Amino acid sequence: MTRTDRVDELEAQRDELVEMVEDLKSTVETDEDDKEFLVAQKQVTQLELKRDRLARKSDALVENIENLESQLDEQGKLEARREEINADLEELRTCIERIEREAIEAFNMHMETVVDLLDYGNLARIWLEYRNPDGRRDATFELHVTHQTGDGTTYEDSVTHLSESEREVTGLVLALAGYLVHDVHEEIPFILLDSLGAIDSERIAQLVEYLEEYATYIVVALLPEDADALNEEYQRITAI
Repeated sequence: MTRTDRVDELEAQRDELVEMVEDLKSTVETDEDDKEFLVAQKQVTQLELKRDRLARKSDALVENIENLESQLDEQGKLEARREEINADLEELRTCIERIEREAIEAFNMHMETVVDLLDYGNLARIWLEYRNPDGRRDATFELHVTHQTGDGTTYEDSVTHLSESEREVTGLVLALAGYLVHDVHEEIPFILLDSLGAIDSERIAQLVEYLEEYATYIVVALLPEDADALNEEYQRITAI
């Protein structure tokens, strides 16, 4: 039996009790000298008490039903909101995966060009691999390095075996990939290069020339001997 049915039942009992009380009152009023008056009066009092108890119980059940209905309504709203949030999360995860893949593609493309441009001898290739075996939340990135021997044989090597110059160039290319993929260049067309001491002058000049294509303004902090390798057309600040 539902709470609503129970309320209806209690209200029916209350109506019956009210009717019985009225009948008894009528009996008492028409024959107050009857010897059963006291008994009837007692029954009236008991029935009135029972009626009041049933009324309170009925009111409590009605209030309980209203509370439950309110909770069900709130639950429905929360479930709908949860569905919206889950949809938003899925959209964000998809967006993150897309950006991650685009960043890796950009890094690999620029890294291949820069490795060829700077010619680090037996360094054949540096590239990132996107690994996502268990879903987007567990995505990882693995950096690979390939060297080539004099006879043309290639082998994969450890990142720790890269020279300091090669590591700095790799970091610069990674920063460039993020700079472009996240469209930072559209809001801030500015690149600042500093602490390039591990890279030789000729390669610094090649890097600056390469970066010109991707930023309107480039500022490079260099030692005088490194600055001499750059094209004389670049503006120079020698003192502040």
